[in-house]
Amino acid sequence: MPAQDPSSLAAHHRTQLILWLAITLAPVLYLQIILFTPVERDANSPPIEIPLLIAGIGLVAASFVLPKRLFPQPESGRDLAKERSALVIALAMCEAPAIFGVIVHFAMGSPWYWLFLAIGFAGLLLHRPKRDTESHAP
Repeated sequence: MPAQDPSSLAAHHRTQLILWLAITLAPVLYLQIILFTPVERDANSPPIEIPLLIAGIGLVAASFVLPKRLFPQPESGRDLAKERSALVIALAMCEAPAIFGVIVHFAMGSPWYWLFLAIGFAGLLLHRPKRDTESHAP
């Protein structure tokens, strides 16, 4: 595969940065929605916080491994479309715990929504695209 044009690599990096920023801002918006719509704690709701917390931590951990296995890079050159797809999958996996936090808040009135949002936000921050010359997947 021939070497990529520097302008196409710069455009690719900009695209990845825009995707990352847009998806990373979602937990901030979720927090705003949660803070402006308080819900009373439901004593009769099933305790789903711990299973969702475990699933959320597992998804964030898997987001560092799974995209690399799904979209391996060719030995010669870079496949920018695969890198972009891997980034989107990793970001979606990291956003899931934040969505779990919204579910926990509205379904149960749990005060632990912030932990879910923090886990998701931390995972998203760790997937910030880096500008480099070597091939990488998130």
